[in-house]
Amino acid sequence: MTAAPIDRPGTMADTPSLARPGDSVRDLVLGRVRARARRRFAWLDHLRGRRLGGGAVTAEDIDLALENRDTVASELAWRERDAGMAAAAGEIAAYERALAGDKTSELAQLVRTYELLDHEIDVLHVCWATAMEPAQSKVWSYLHGHASQNYPSEALVGRLADRADGLVVARSGALLQWEIVRVDEVSPGDPAPISLDPAILEFLSGGLGLDPALVGRAELTPPHDPPPSWPVEALVARIRRVLREGRGMRVTIVGPQRSGRRTLAACVTAALGARALSVDTSACSDADWPAVHLRAQRQALLMGTSIIWYGERIAGRFPSSPGQARLQFLIGDVDLSPVPSPGVVDDRVVMPGLSLDERQAAWRRLVPASQAWPAPELTEVVERYRVQIGDIAALGERGVDTVAEARAGCRKLTRNRLGDLGQLVDTPFKRSDLTLTPSLDRLLDSFLFEARERARFWENPVARRLFPRGTGLVALMSGSPGTGKTMTAQVVAAELGLDLVRIDLASTVNKYIGETAKNLRRIFARAAEMNAVLLFDEADALFAKRTDVRDAHDRHANADTNYLLQQLEDFDGIALLASNRKQNIDGAFVRRIRYLMDFPRPRPPERLAIWRRLTRELAGEDRAGPLDGLLSAFAELVDLSGAQIKLALLGAVFCAKEGGQPVDLDHIYRGIERELAKEGRSGELGDKERFRRRG
Repeated sequence: MTAAPIDRPGTMADTPSLARPGDSVRDLVLGRVRARARRRFAWLDHLRGRRLGGGAVTAEDIDLALENRDTVASELAWRERDAGMAAAAGEIAAYERALAGDKTSELAQLVRTYELLDHEIDVLHVCWATAMEPAQSKVWSYLHGHASQNYPSEALVGRLADRADGLVVARSGALLQWEIVRVDEVSPGDPAPISLDPAILEFLSGGLGLDPALVGRAELTPPHDPPPSWPVEALVARIRRVLREGRGMRVTIVGPQRSGRRTLAACVTAALGARALSVDTSACSDADWPAVHLRAQRQALLMGTSIIWYGERIAGRFPSSPGQARLQFLIGDVDLSPVPSPGVVDDRVVMPGLSLDERQAAWRRLVPASQAWPAPELTEVVERYRVQIGDIAALGERGVDTVAEARAGCRKLTRNRLGDLGQLVDTPFKRSDLTLTPSLDRLLDSFLFEARERARFWENPVARRLFPRGTGLVALMSGSPGTGKTMTAQVVAAELGLDLVRIDLASTVNKYIGETAKNLRRIFARAAEMNAVLLFDEADALFAKRTDVRDAHDRHANADTNYLLQQLEDFDGIALLASNRKQNIDGAFVRRIRYLMDFPRPRPPERLAIWRRLTRELAGEDRAGPLDGLLSAFAELVDLSGAQIKLALLGAVFCAKEGGQPVDLDHIYRGIERELAKEGRSGELGDKERFRRRG
């Protein structure tokens, strides 16, 4: 390989420079590298007679190589004989003593943090000196003997450091493992260039921004004043004890979204005198996740921060890395169970819910408009809506102004926490839309009253002591199809100002062992923090009686039933179970449910009330009066459920529209006929004229 001749940089060899008191670490590193380079020049000058080939390969170059005259042993022996080399050795020793006394600079921190060995420090010094003074590229060209090789290489650093084997960048060493330096690929036969990673160079230069691999994925999380119920002091004490023992600690903080999990980690870190770096693992692809993990660890070690991991990837195994930040947090849902990590002490914290007083203080602090709301309305918002401190902060940032906006915002923020395990059900009905028996009407009144008053009641320590479990409000609604169970659930949610979420049994029940239990755990844990009423429609499919164990399937089915029973006992939200077959529900569930609502088929008085109300709404007030006699006849003579009456009247309205006529006997008769045909009861309707005579 040939190139243009290399000019010998004589100033490097001819101008000595000694370490002086007050020199910066930067000056000391530059001085040390220059001094070692000058000493190398002197040896090469001795070998070549002050000429180093840089153009075409000469016979002298070949002789030097074949005779192996340029060896570390030969150079060391020559230095012992040459009187001028004593001064060079003294100069190098002066720089190295000064650098050894440095304990506080970024360079010292880097060496200490990654436990760099002497030969690794040599690489670090040469690469940093090159970055500080790009003009040194000429020096490296001269020492390599080739104009195109104007960069530090492993061979070059090895000779500057008098290493006979020339190995200074171990493939398993800290420099490459932590990506402090990088080794670039070159053509075969050329020495590979070594350079500092840009983020490390920035750190050594006195600044440390976010590593490019972390941009868009990580940020410093500031601490905020924690509510009194947060276990900051207890957690700090446990962490201090583990860190004093020289071990690392990983704290898993689980809880609902926006419950302050990352803020708690930041508060704990701040109490320990450090900052917290949050990393969103959801933004990482499979390909870049290992690099992001390593760069986050490196960033945390350089900045002295903890790491807060959150997002989709923390549930699996973390990539291997050469070392770990001593304090790390994992943020996730209640079912997060991290894979154990050797040498790391694991701790687990469940985020405590805000007390009503803490919640009210958060509303007043984070939503300024709430300070002007009437006290009863603010109290209703605080007690009715189970929102997290992050939810309240988000509402404040959105500029929520009125109580109505606050109610809607609370529901919207928690609406999607069940994901595909539940579906939102519209709640268009009012209490006046229900036609119930007097006893059922009174029972529903009691249920709604308890639903409104329960939040404050269960903060009473005496109540919680007497009822450590079972603070939830659950009702079983049983009855034949069409008797108003689902409609009642819609009315309950509307009356309470909450969403109604129907649990998707198809997504919940899984044939694989353990998956159903996992889904149930997710449902009850997330639903407890939602502003919603849970509706288990066709509940007998999920709450079925346990059976005699005849095979493995029965055993696991019973295990899921037992687990569901435990979850229902621990649930502290509002749930409605609707079933057409109450007799199929396991008695253990029934015993634990305080509200049992039986929905009988409507009797003639209830049927008439339903006919009249729906006729006014669907056919219009002007037809309700003329049809009243017919409606009385239908209510008296035809046994229909409320849902059947509604569908029959809907069919009648469309029949009338098709003929361009007002709704009359013929249309209603046809509508009823369709509904009875669905059950094979067409013959029960009888002659149309009997209704005409009665009407």
